[in-house]
Amino acid sequence: SSTLFDEDIQFVSSKKIYWAGSPGTFDSSVSIYGSTTNFYIEAPSYIEIGDEHPTNLEIRLVSEDLTIDMETKVDMNAPLLELSGDLDIEGDIDMADTKMGK
Repeated sequence: SSTLFDEDIQFVSSKKIYWAGSPGTFDSSVSIYGSTTNFYIEAPSYIEIGDEHPTNLEIRLVSEDLTIDMETKVDMNAPLLELSGDLDIEGDIDMADTKMGK
């Protein structure tokens, strides 16, 4: 079944939205929650943003110091990846043998 909301939905700060697990249970490891200043999406292994058609994802971050901690692999398949400012990379950068950086 489905529910159609035609009004805003307001949640109490830090209360989570969970997804159903087996009948009558909820998987507390997968949730969305937030407050007036933060927004969180939690999943134990995989978060996918997209759809069956090409999807644009734009993230605007306003910060003078941004740290992104990746405990696993980041796989980006994009015809163009634009970065500006200083980029400090620790570790190896692997490129295909037929590609050259500019």
